[in-house]
Amino acid sequence: MTEKNLIKIYVNATSAKRVDIIIRHESTLCLKMIGSTGMKYMIEYRKSIDVIVSCVEYGCIPYIRYPVAFHYISLLSENMLNIKHIATLRFKMSVAFVVYKLCDKNRLSTVYIEEFLNKIQEHDFNSKLFCVLNEHGINEKKFFDSTITNIVIDELEKFYSILSREEDSDKVENQPSD
Repeated sequence: MTEKNLIKIYVNATSAKRVDIIIRHESTLCLKMIGSTGMKYMIEYRKSIDVIVSCVEYGCIPYIRYPVAFHYISLLSENMLNIKHIATLRFKMSVAFVVYKLCDKNRLSTVYIEEFLNKIQEHDFNSKLFCVLNEHGINEKKFFDSTITNIVIDELEKFYSILSREEDSDKVENQPSD
């Protein structure tokens, strides 16, 4: 298939067919990308496809911390929304990315990992956050045109206060008695 025909077929294809074309003709597209945009982008593209395929296969949500990877996975998954679990994957991945960016790591650094894991499970942070988002009409079908920053900050503050109450009670218990 010539490059011209490939582009013509790609333009007229459904989103699922586009992804299939990208995967099947990766070597042709790779050579074109190396010449025009550099190898770095091809590597990010390949990693992004691997992440999406793995998450769909194992039924998990990717925890992406880096903006470039997040951008590539978001763009690629946008063309796969008709595939089962992709809409949920995009939504939860996006929320996790925002939580990561807004989380005050210094406030968490004083807590032992075991205590942190126990508290996050007791508080049920994820369920509460997604429940509050849903109350605001933010879900996997409607989230890119919504600002979730303030909601995430509020939920993080609630969690920080639970952790700080625990730290304060530990300090009182560990003080020597007179």
